Amino acid sequence: MANIMQDCQTCQKKFLIIDSEQKFLQEKGIGFPKSCPSCRRQAKRFLRGNERKLYKTKCQKCGKEIIVAFDPSSVGHKIFCNEDYKKYYWEADLIIQDPLPKNISTEFFFKELKRIILSHPKNPTHTLNSENCDYGDQLYWCKNLINCFDSVNCSDSLYLFDCEMMANCIDCDFCVECDLIYESVDAHKCFNCEFLEDSYNMRDSSYCTSCRDCHDVFGCVQLNSKSYCIFNRQLAPEEYRQQIKKYKSMAAQKILAILDDLKKRFPVTQAKGMNNENCPYCNYLYNSVNCYYCFDGIKNENCAYIYDSGDNKYCFDSTFTTECELSYEFLDSAQLFNCSFIIYSDKSQDSLYLVSCDDIKSSLGCVNLNHKQYCILNRQLNKEEYDRISLNILNQLKEVNLGWHNLIF
Repeated sequence: MANIMQDCQTCQKKFLIIDSEQKFLQEKGIGFPKSCPSCRRQAKRFLRGNERKLYKTKCQKCGKEIIVAFDPSSVGHKIFCNEDYKKYYWEADLIIQDPLPKNISTEFFFKELKRIILSHPKNPTHTLNSENCDYGDQLYWCKNLINCFDSVNCSDSLYLFDCEMMANCIDCDFCVECDLIYESVDAHKCFNCEFLEDSYNMRDSSYCTSCRDCHDVFGCVQLNSKSYCIFNRQLAPEEYRQQIKKYKSMAAQKILAILDDLKKRFPVTQAKGMNNENCPYCNYLYNSVNCYYCFDGIKNENCAYIYDSGDNKYCFDSTFTTECELSYEFLDSAQLFNCSFIIYSDKSQDSLYLVSCDDIKSSLGCVNLNHKQYCILNRQLNKEEYDRISLNILNQLKEVNLGWHNLIF
C-alpha cells in the first residue's frame, strides 16, 4: 500500500496519508481524514480550550467564587464548582429516556451529540486527585501548585508546564523527576539546578545544555560524566568553588551570550531522543518503536501523530494520552482500546465519540456516562438494538470522517 496525497479541506494544503495510517483506518472502518495533521491537532487544541489562562466566575449551583480554565462568557454550559460538578457527575441519572428516531442521519447524530454536551455543566478545571491546586488546569495527583498546567505527580511548585514527578521547582517545561530546579526545559532527574536545557541526571549545576551525568558544572555544553567545569573548561574542585562565585554573580544576559557562542562549536543532531527504533520523523521521543510524526512522548509503539503521550500502541492522532491501544483521534484520555474520537475519557473500549466518560463499552456518542454498555446518544439499548442502529450510523460516518471539527464546544 503506497502513501497517498490528499487536499486538506480546512487549510487547502496537500497532506500525506501514510500507508500504515491507511491500513489502520480501513481495519477500523473509518474513512480517510479530510484535514491535515496540523489542522486535526488544532481542532483538538480548541476542544481543550485555553487551559493556560484562568478566569474567576461563580458556581451556578452554590454561588461561591471559583477559578475556571475558560472564558465563562464563551461557553453555553452551566458552570459548577468542582464539588457540585463531581456530585452531578456521579449522582445524576444521565440516561435519556426519549427514544431515538428510526432513521438517524449524520446531521442528527452530531446535532444531538452537541445538544447533550451543552446540556451538562462544564467542569471548571480538569484536575484529578489533587490538593491545593486551584490555580491551574490538567493537573493529576498533584499538591500545592500555583499556575501549573498539564502536570502529573508534582508538588510544592510554581509555573510548571507539561511536567511529571517534580517537587519544589519553579518555571519548568517538559521536565521529569526533578527537585529544586529553576527555569529549565527538558530536564530529567536533576537536583538543585537552574537554567538547564535538554539535560539528564544533573546536580548542583547551572546554565547547561545537553549535558549528562554531571555535577558542579556551569555554562557547559554536551558534557558527559564531568564535574567542576566552567564553560567546558576543567578546573580543580577548589578552583571551581572559588571561580563559581564570580560567575554566578554575572548578569544572566552575559552568561547566555557566552553560552550561545559555546554552543556554536558543537554539532547538533537531527532530533532529540534516545533509545528509539525506526522513528526518523519525530522529536523529543524516547524508548519508542516504529513511530511517525510523534513529539514529546515515551514508550509509544507503531503510532503516528502522537503529542505529549506515552505507553500507546498502534494509535493515531492523540494528545495527552497514555496506555491506549488501537485508538484514533483522542485526547486527554487513558486506557482506551479500539476507540475513536474520544475526549476526557478512561477505561473504555469499542466506542466512538465519548466525552467525559468512564468504563464505557460498545457505545456511540455518549457524554458523562459511567459503567455503561450499548448506549447511543445517552440512550440505553439492548445489544440487538445497538448493533442494528450503530451499524447504520457508522456506515454514514465512514463516508465523512468529520473528526472533532464540527464539535467545537
